[in-house]
Amino acid sequence: MARRRAAAFEALDDARPPSIGGGVSPSDAQLQLERVKNDFEEFGLNGYQARILVQLLRLGAATATQLAQAAGVHRTSAYPVLQELLARGLAELVPGESSLWTTPGRDEVVDRLWAAHEDRMQSLRGRLDSTREILAQFAPAEPAGTTAPYVHVLSNAAQARGAYERLLAEARQEFLVLNRPPYSQAAERSRAERAATDAVNRDEVNPEVLRALERGVSMRVLYERGPWEDAAAAPFRAAMAEYHAAGVEGRLVDALPIKLVVADRRFALLALTDPKLPDLGFPSNLVIEHPGFCEYQVDAFERRWEKATPCPVAAPGSARRDVAPAARRAAS
Repeated sequence: MARRRAAAFEALDDARPPSIGGGVSPSDAQLQLERVKNDFEEFGLNGYQARILVQLLRLGAATATQLAQAAGVHRTSAYPVLQELLARGLAELVPGESSLWTTPGRDEVVDRLWAAHEDRMQSLRGRLDSTREILAQFAPAEPAGTTAPYVHVLSNAAQARGAYERLLAEARQEFLVLNRPPYSQAAERSRAERAATDAVNRDEVNPEVLRALERGVSMRVLYERGPWEDAAAAPFRAAMAEYHAAGVEGRLVDALPIKLVVADRRFALLALTDPKLPDLGFPSNLVIEHPGFCEYQVDAFERRWEKATPCPVAAPGSARRDVAPAARRAAS
């Protein structure tokens, strides 16, 4: 900033009228004065203040009417601007004259602008720590993912699982699911959870689903027929039977293009797998907060729901004990 202050001094020297500066063409002087005006704005003046002050420094002394004409502003605007410059110590009336304005001097004007700028910076520096403390209470140290208006990109499996749990916990009316691979793996659960589900040869039953049903949330799920009927999917079907017995409606379709959750027609969670290698790597997960988008997805869900067939009814916990546990999958 010290370099910028020195540049303002130099520009004022270069921008003096040809009769004073000697050898500066009118066009060059105009460019230099424009540069000074821009510097004054960075020091905290508004556009009109900067334009009037530059012309006042250039002319040395002038009436408000002369300054308005030279600065290219309306005459009625010049009077309040000069009063504002007077309050900041950048302009003053010529002693003994009631309408002739001058400045405290070129060097003094720039020094005062610099001092005011330093005062503002010092004040902001003093508020920096308190700003950090307040933000620490409300904003995470690291963003949860890439965010754009209405769209949140989740960068790992833990964020995706957390987003699903939040949508489930906050749902109040309707929860629609397109359930297809990739499924959450048993390895993501604790050792105690895996031991408990191994004991009954079924996948984890999410208690948040049961709580949502108790709140009166309508829950419907579409499953892909192939994964559902897979002989190794008995633990998965056993867990789904727990949900169906509690009130979740389920139907089968031949194929689902994406994995999707729509909560209350306001929030959507999408898992977009690689179309060529769907089982490889972590899918791209998005949370979209947009009622219009969700309404469109609900319409698509309803069309598939009408053509789907009901899931075969199975008693909860009726999975065969001889099915390999390595195939277990969670409902989310």
